[in-house]
Amino acid sequence: GKLPRMGEHLCDELCRILKLQSATIWIAAPPMGQLMSLASSGVAPEDSELTVLLAPDDAGLRALTQGARPMPSSQLERAGGSLAARVRGAGAELIVPMLSHGRLVGLLLLGAKRGGERFVAEEIDLLKLFASQAATVFENARLFESATFEGLTGLYRREAVLEILDREWSRSIRYDRPLSIALADLDRFKWINDRNGHLAGDMVLQRVAAELRAQVRETDFIGRFGGEEFLIVLPETHLDGATQLAEKIRERIEAMEIAIDSGEPLKVTLSIGVAGRAEVRGDGKTRSRPLLQAADAALYTAKRNGRNRVEAAEPGRPAV
Repeated sequence: GKLPRMGEHLCDELCRILKLQSATIWIAAPPMGQLMSLASSGVAPEDSELTVLLAPDDAGLRALTQGARPMPSSQLERAGGSLAARVRGAGAELIVPMLSHGRLVGLLLLGAKRGGERFVAEEIDLLKLFASQAATVFENARLFESATFEGLTGLYRREAVLEILDREWSRSIRYDRPLSIALADLDRFKWINDRNGHLAGDMVLQRVAAELRAQVRETDFIGRFGGEEFLIVLPETHLDGATQLAEKIRERIEAMEIAIDSGEPLKVTLSIGVAGRAEVRGDGKTRSRPLLQAADAALYTAKRNGRNRVEAAEPGRPAV
Protein backbone atom coordinates (compact mmCIF):
# COMPACT_ATOMS: atom_id res chain seq x y z
CA GLY A 1 0.00 0.00 0.00
CA LYS A 2 0.84 3.69 -0.06
CA LEU A 3 3.04 4.83 2.83
CA PRO A 4 0.68 7.59 4.07
CA ARG A 5 -2.29 5.21 4.13
CA MET A 6 -0.23 2.59 5.91
CA GLY A 7 0.78 5.21 8.46
CA GLU A 8 -2.78 6.41 9.02
CA HIS A 9 -4.01 2.85 9.57
CA LEU A 10 -1.17 2.13 11.98
CA CYS A 11 -1.81 5.28 14.05
CA ASP A 12 -5.54 4.56 14.25
CA GLU A 13 -4.93 0.96 15.34
CA LEU A 14 -2.34 1.94 17.97
CA CYS A 15 -4.79 4.43 19.47
CA ARG A 16 -7.56 1.83 19.46
CA ILE A 17 -5.59 -1.11 20.88
CA LEU A 18 -3.58 0.83 23.48
CA LYS A 19 -6.37 3.34 24.22
CA LEU A 20 -4.12 6.30 23.43
CA GLN A 21 -5.06 9.94 23.15
CA SER A 22 -2.80 10.32 20.11
CA ALA A 23 -0.24 8.58 17.92
CA THR A 24 2.11 10.01 15.30
CA ILE A 25 4.64 8.50 12.91
CA TRP A 26 7.74 10.39 11.85
CA ILE A 27 9.52 8.71 8.95
CA ALA A 28 13.18 9.29 8.00
CA ALA A 29 13.27 10.57 4.43
CA PRO A 30 16.25 9.73 2.22
CA PRO A 31 18.81 10.84 1.30
CA MET A 32 19.55 13.08 4.29
CA GLY A 33 17.34 11.28 6.83
CA GLN A 34 15.18 14.27 7.79
CA LEU A 35 12.23 13.18 9.90
CA MET A 36 8.89 13.86 8.23
CA SER A 37 5.44 13.48 9.72
CA LEU A 38 3.88 10.58 7.81
CA ALA A 39 0.57 10.26 9.66
CA SER A 40 -1.13 10.94 12.98
CA SER A 41 -4.30 10.19 14.90
CA GLY A 42 -5.81 12.37 17.61
CA VAL A 43 -3.53 15.30 16.74
CA ALA A 44 -4.82 18.59 15.31
CA PRO A 45 -3.23 19.35 11.89
CA GLU A 46 -1.81 22.64 13.15
CA ASP A 47 -0.05 20.79 15.99
CA SER A 48 1.64 18.24 13.72
CA GLU A 49 5.02 19.28 12.34
CA LEU A 50 5.45 18.25 8.72
CA THR A 51 9.23 18.21 8.78
CA VAL A 52 11.62 17.98 11.73
CA LEU A 53 15.04 19.29 10.77
CA LEU A 54 17.59 17.73 13.14
CA ALA A 55 21.32 17.24 13.04
CA PRO A 56 22.27 13.58 12.38
CA ASP A 57 24.18 13.55 15.69
CA ASP A 58 21.29 14.97 17.76
CA ALA A 59 21.67 13.63 21.30
CA GLY A 60 18.08 12.42 21.48
CA LEU A 61 18.27 10.58 18.16
CA ARG A 62 21.56 9.01 19.21
CA ALA A 63 20.08 7.84 22.52
CA LEU A 64 17.05 6.29 20.79
CA THR A 65 19.15 4.53 18.15
CA GLN A 66 21.73 3.21 20.59
CA GLY A 67 19.15 2.16 23.17
CA ALA A 68 17.03 0.46 20.49
CA ARG A 69 13.94 0.42 22.70
CA PRO A 70 10.99 2.69 23.62
CA MET A 71 11.94 5.70 25.70
CA PRO A 72 9.68 7.94 27.86
CA SER A 73 9.74 11.59 26.82
CA SER A 74 11.07 12.56 30.26
CA GLN A 75 14.11 10.33 29.72
CA LEU A 76 14.59 11.75 26.23
CA GLU A 77 14.65 15.26 27.69
CA ARG A 78 17.49 14.26 30.00
CA ALA A 79 19.45 13.09 26.94
CA GLY A 80 19.27 16.63 25.55
CA GLY A 81 19.21 17.76 21.93
CA SER A 82 16.55 19.40 19.77
CA LEU A 83 14.44 16.26 19.42
CA ALA A 84 13.26 16.44 23.02
CA ALA A 85 11.62 19.84 22.49
CA ARG A 86 9.94 18.67 19.27
CA VAL A 87 8.60 15.55 20.96
CA ARG A 88 7.28 17.58 23.88
CA GLY A 89 5.49 19.84 21.41
CA ALA A 90 3.85 16.80 19.81
CA GLY A 91 2.42 15.72 23.18
CA ALA A 92 4.18 12.33 23.15
CA GLU A 93 4.75 10.37 26.35
CA LEU A 94 6.56 7.42 24.79
CA ILE A 95 8.90 7.45 21.78
CA VAL A 96 9.46 4.17 19.98
CA PRO A 97 12.35 3.97 17.47
CA MET A 98 11.75 1.97 14.29
CA LEU A 99 15.14 0.48 13.41
CA SER A 100 16.29 -1.66 10.51
CA HIS A 101 19.80 -3.14 10.86
CA GLY A 102 20.63 -0.44 13.39
CA ARG A 103 19.50 2.39 11.11
CA LEU A 104 16.66 4.70 12.07
CA VAL A 105 13.66 4.26 9.76
CA GLY A 106 11.27 6.38 11.81
CA LEU A 107 9.75 7.15 15.20
CA LEU A 108 6.42 6.29 16.78
CA LEU A 109 5.27 9.11 19.07
CA LEU A 110 2.66 7.74 21.45
CA GLY A 111 0.52 10.07 23.54
CA ALA A 112 -0.88 9.46 27.00
CA LYS A 113 -3.45 6.75 27.63
CA ARG A 114 -7.02 7.96 27.80
CA GLY A 115 -7.48 6.51 31.28
CA GLY A 116 -4.25 7.99 32.62
CA GLU A 117 -2.54 4.58 33.11
CA ARG A 118 1.19 4.13 32.58
CA PHE A 119 2.74 1.92 29.92
CA VAL A 120 3.58 -1.41 31.55
CA ALA A 121 6.71 -3.49 30.90
CA GLU A 122 4.87 -6.01 28.74
CA GLU A 123 3.61 -3.23 26.48
CA ILE A 124 7.10 -1.75 26.19
CA ASP A 125 8.51 -5.12 25.10
CA LEU A 126 5.69 -5.67 22.60
CA LEU A 127 6.16 -2.18 21.14
CA LYS A 128 9.89 -2.81 20.69
CA LEU A 129 9.17 -6.02 18.78
CA PHE A 130 6.38 -4.42 16.80
CA ALA A 131 8.52 -1.39 15.84
CA SER A 132 11.20 -3.69 14.43
CA GLN A 133 8.64 -5.42 12.23
CA ALA A 134 7.03 -2.11 11.23
CA ALA A 135 10.44 -0.75 10.21
CA THR A 136 10.91 -3.70 7.82
CA VAL A 137 7.43 -3.22 6.35
CA PHE A 138 7.97 0.50 5.77
CA GLU A 139 11.40 -0.11 4.25
CA ASN A 140 9.98 -2.71 1.85
CA ALA A 141 7.13 -0.38 0.88
CA ARG A 142 9.61 2.41 0.23
CA LEU A 143 11.77 0.17 -1.96
CA PHE A 144 8.67 -0.83 -3.93
CA GLU A 145 7.79 2.83 -4.46
CA SER A 146 11.33 4.03 -5.18
CA ALA A 147 11.14 3.30 -8.90
CA THR A 148 8.04 5.47 -9.21
CA PHE A 149 8.20 7.96 -6.36
CA GLU A 150 10.94 10.43 -5.52
CA GLY A 151 12.58 9.93 -2.14
CA LEU A 152 12.82 13.51 -0.88
CA THR A 153 9.25 14.67 -1.52
CA GLY A 154 7.33 11.43 -2.00
CA LEU A 155 5.97 12.75 -5.31
CA TYR A 156 6.11 10.97 -8.67
CA ARG A 157 9.47 11.05 -10.40
CA ARG A 158 9.71 13.12 -13.59
CA GLU A 159 9.64 10.08 -15.88
CA ALA A 160 6.68 8.57 -14.05
CA VAL A 161 4.53 11.70 -14.08
CA LEU A 162 5.29 12.31 -17.78
CA GLU A 163 4.17 8.75 -18.53
CA ILE A 164 0.96 9.44 -16.60
CA LEU A 165 0.43 12.68 -18.53
CA ASP A 166 0.83 10.91 -21.89
CA ARG A 167 -1.68 8.28 -20.78
CA GLU A 168 -4.20 10.91 -19.67
CA TRP A 169 -3.63 12.91 -22.86
CA SER A 170 -4.48 9.85 -24.98
CA ARG A 171 -7.54 9.09 -22.87
CA SER A 172 -8.67 12.72 -23.08
CA ILE A 173 -8.49 12.66 -26.89
CA ARG A 174 -10.07 9.23 -27.26
CA TYR A 175 -13.10 10.01 -25.12
CA ASP A 176 -13.13 13.79 -25.65
CA ARG A 177 -12.77 14.46 -21.93
CA PRO A 178 -11.25 17.57 -20.31
CA LEU A 179 -7.64 17.55 -19.15
CA SER A 180 -5.53 20.32 -17.65
CA ILE A 181 -2.08 20.61 -16.11
CA ALA A 182 -0.25 23.09 -13.91
CA LEU A 183 3.49 23.75 -13.81
CA ALA A 184 4.49 25.28 -10.47
CA ASP A 185 7.93 26.70 -9.72
CA LEU A 186 9.26 27.95 -6.35
CA ASP A 187 10.30 31.58 -6.57
CA ARG A 188 13.91 32.48 -5.75
CA PHE A 189 14.68 28.97 -4.49
CA LYS A 190 18.42 29.36 -5.16
CA TRP A 191 18.45 32.30 -2.73
CA ILE A 192 16.84 30.09 -0.06
CA ASN A 193 19.51 27.42 -0.56
CA ASP A 194 22.39 29.90 -0.62
CA ARG A 195 21.25 31.74 2.50
CA ASN A 196 19.94 28.88 4.66
CA GLY A 197 21.71 25.78 3.35
CA HIS A 198 20.57 22.75 1.39
CA LEU A 199 18.98 21.03 4.39
CA ALA A 200 16.61 23.97 4.74
CA GLY A 201 16.03 23.86 0.99
CA ASP A 202 15.12 20.19 1.20
CA MET A 203 12.69 20.95 4.01
CA VAL A 204 11.02 23.64 1.89
CA LEU A 205 10.56 21.16 -0.95
CA GLN A 206 9.06 18.62 1.44
CA ARG A 207 6.64 21.12 2.98
CA VAL A 208 5.53 22.43 -0.42
CA ALA A 209 5.07 18.88 -1.72
CA ALA A 210 2.97 18.00 1.32
CA GLU A 211 0.77 21.07 0.79
CA LEU A 212 0.33 20.25 -2.90
CA ARG A 213 -0.82 16.73 -2.01
CA ALA A 214 -3.26 18.15 0.53
CA GLN A 215 -4.93 20.42 -2.05
CA VAL A 216 -5.54 18.03 -4.95
CA ARG A 217 -7.99 15.16 -5.41
CA GLU A 218 -7.06 11.50 -5.17
CA THR A 219 -7.60 11.27 -8.94
CA ASP A 220 -4.96 13.94 -9.64
CA PHE A 221 -1.23 13.34 -10.02
CA ILE A 222 1.75 15.40 -8.81
CA GLY A 223 5.37 14.93 -9.84
CA ARG A 224 8.63 16.69 -9.15
CA PHE A 225 9.37 17.94 -12.64
CA GLY A 226 12.73 19.54 -11.90
CA GLY A 227 14.78 20.84 -9.00
CA GLU A 228 12.11 23.15 -7.60
CA GLU A 229 9.43 22.66 -10.26
CA PHE A 230 6.29 20.55 -9.89
CA LEU A 231 3.90 19.15 -12.50
CA ILE A 232 0.25 18.63 -11.54
CA VAL A 233 -1.90 16.50 -13.87
CA LEU A 234 -5.62 17.20 -13.53
CA PRO A 235 -7.85 14.71 -15.39
CA GLU A 236 -11.51 15.63 -15.94
CA THR A 237 -10.68 19.28 -15.29
CA HIS A 238 -11.34 22.28 -17.52
CA LEU A 239 -8.96 25.22 -17.67
CA ASP A 240 -11.13 27.40 -15.42
CA GLY A 241 -11.19 24.75 -12.69
CA ALA A 242 -7.44 24.20 -12.97
CA THR A 243 -6.81 27.95 -12.71
CA GLN A 244 -8.98 28.20 -9.58
CA LEU A 245 -7.12 25.28 -7.98
CA ALA A 246 -3.75 26.80 -8.90
CA GLU A 247 -4.75 30.10 -7.28
CA LYS A 248 -5.83 28.25 -4.12
CA ILE A 249 -2.48 26.44 -4.03
CA ARG A 250 -0.60 29.69 -4.57
CA GLU A 251 -2.43 31.31 -1.65
CA ARG A 252 -1.78 28.34 0.65
CA ILE A 253 1.95 28.30 -0.12
CA GLU A 254 2.21 32.07 0.37
CA ALA A 255 0.56 31.75 3.80
CA MET A 256 2.95 29.03 5.02
CA GLU A 257 5.72 29.65 7.52
CA ILE A 258 8.43 26.99 7.54
CA ALA A 259 10.29 26.79 10.85
CA ILE A 260 14.03 26.12 10.69
CA ASP A 261 16.55 25.87 13.51
CA SER A 262 19.02 28.30 11.94
CA GLY A 263 16.83 31.42 11.92
CA GLU A 264 13.42 32.98 11.43
CA PRO A 265 10.68 30.96 9.71
CA LEU A 266 10.95 30.87 5.94
CA LYS A 267 8.28 32.31 3.65
CA VAL A 268 8.07 30.99 0.10
CA THR A 269 5.92 31.64 -2.97
CA LEU A 270 5.00 29.80 -6.16
CA SER A 271 4.58 30.91 -9.75
CA ILE A 272 2.19 28.66 -11.67
CA GLY A 273 1.39 28.20 -15.35
CA VAL A 274 -1.84 26.43 -16.27
CA ALA A 275 -2.92 24.89 -19.59
CA GLY A 276 -5.94 22.87 -20.77
CA ARG A 277 -6.18 20.45 -23.68
CA ALA A 278 -9.27 22.15 -25.08
CA GLU A 279 -7.32 25.39 -25.49
CA VAL A 280 -4.20 23.76 -27.00
CA ARG A 281 -3.87 22.66 -30.61
CA GLY A 282 -2.32 19.21 -30.87
CA ASP A 283 -2.97 15.62 -31.83
CA GLY A 284 -2.15 12.10 -30.73
CA LYS A 285 1.12 12.08 -32.68
CA THR A 286 2.77 14.75 -30.55
CA ARG A 287 1.22 13.29 -27.39
CA SER A 288 1.25 15.68 -24.41
CA ARG A 289 4.09 17.92 -25.62
CA PRO A 290 1.87 20.85 -26.71
CA LEU A 291 0.16 20.91 -23.32
CA LEU A 292 3.52 21.04 -21.53
CA GLN A 293 4.78 23.76 -23.85
CA ALA A 294 1.68 25.85 -23.23
CA ALA A 295 1.94 25.48 -19.44
CA ASP A 296 5.66 26.29 -19.55
CA ALA A 297 4.97 29.45 -21.56
CA ALA A 298 2.31 30.48 -19.01
CA LEU A 299 4.76 29.83 -16.18
CA TYR A 300 7.34 32.03 -17.92
CA THR A 301 4.70 34.77 -18.16
CA ALA A 302 3.97 34.45 -14.44
CA LYS A 303 7.68 34.85 -13.65
CA ARG A 304 8.03 37.79 -16.02
CA ASN A 305 4.99 39.54 -14.52
CA GLY A 306 6.40 39.56 -11.00
CA ARG A 307 6.29 35.98 -9.64
CA ASN A 308 3.87 34.66 -6.99
CA ARG A 309 1.02 34.55 -9.50
CA VAL A 310 -1.00 32.20 -11.71
CA GLU A 311 -1.16 32.58 -15.47
CA ALA A 312 -3.30 30.52 -17.85
CA ALA A 313 -2.09 29.56 -21.33
CA GLU A 314 -3.47 31.53 -24.26
CA PRO A 315 -6.23 29.72 -26.19
CA GLY A 316 -5.19 28.16 -29.46
CA ARG A 317 -1.49 27.95 -28.67
CA PRO A 318 0.00 25.81 -31.49
CA ALA A 319 1.85 22.55 -30.88
CA VAL A 320 5.31 23.68 -31.94
